Amino acid sequence: MPAAPWRVAAYGIPGGAPGEGLLSVSGDLGQASASKRRIPHMVVVLGIDPGTAHTGYGVVLSRWQRLAALDGGVISTGPSEPLERRLAWIHGRVCELIAEYNPDAVAVEELYFGQNVRTAFAVGQARGVV
Repeated sequence: MPAAPWRVAAYGIPGGAPGEGLLSVSGDLGQASASKRRIPHMVVVLGIDPGTAHTGYGVVLSRWQRLAALDGGVISTGPSEPLERRLAWIHGRVCELIAEYNPDAVAVEELYFGQNVRTAFAVGQARGVV
């Protein structure tokens, strides 16, 4: 089974000068751009699977070589609500999650679509408010 197409946003390592100590991880086997000595031993990651009807999320703590799930769930929006309200609700809830868990990194699933461009456009909008 192929790896999930995740891209992890950059985050700053405390104690460095502005713009220094940034780490980025790609979905390709999790190769880090920073040296191992600069990578913190405890990291909180917020993972998001965007969608306009259902946006999934998970919060994971990585401490040394161990992982612990801190939270997970679905941000659901009503199909009768206008799209702009649904997007605002998703954005607000993601902001609450960030404020609550103060993640060191945020991973957002890449957009994938087959033939349905309309669905891809809607998911792209949800991805944009995240």
